[in-house]
Amino acid sequence: MLIRYLLSATDEKPENAEEKVKHLPKGGETVRTTAERLREEGYNIAMQKNEKLLAEREQKGELKNAHETIIDIAADLYGPLPNTLQTKIKSIQSIENLRAITRKVHRTGSLEELTELVNRAVEN
Repeated sequence: MLIRYLLSATDEKPENAEEKVKHLPKGGETVRTTAERLREEGYNIAMQKNEKLLAEREQKGELKNAHETIIDIAADLYGPLPNTLQTKIKSIQSIENLRAITRKVHRTGSLEELTELVNRAVEN
């Protein structure tokens, strides 16, 4: 416990800590083992954070792609979309709602119908 505290709560380097506790039974060996364990814990924490960041980036990319797909398809059908409608589409954060809109865009008969469809999705 003392060695773990020394390594984690201070700026002590494992080599220096090993020198300070080498007179204790298995002191130097314990310092190396504890330092390795602390490094492994740090590595695992970093990997978990990295995985979380990657998942968040992937989700953001998927949302952006879905937003752009709806805007592109709708623009092909009805011409350039008003900025307010584009903003509403981009405000939708549910990938399921965005996929539903993408499937239904071709079935809308006018820009007004598309706007209603988007408004309903924004409310959900």
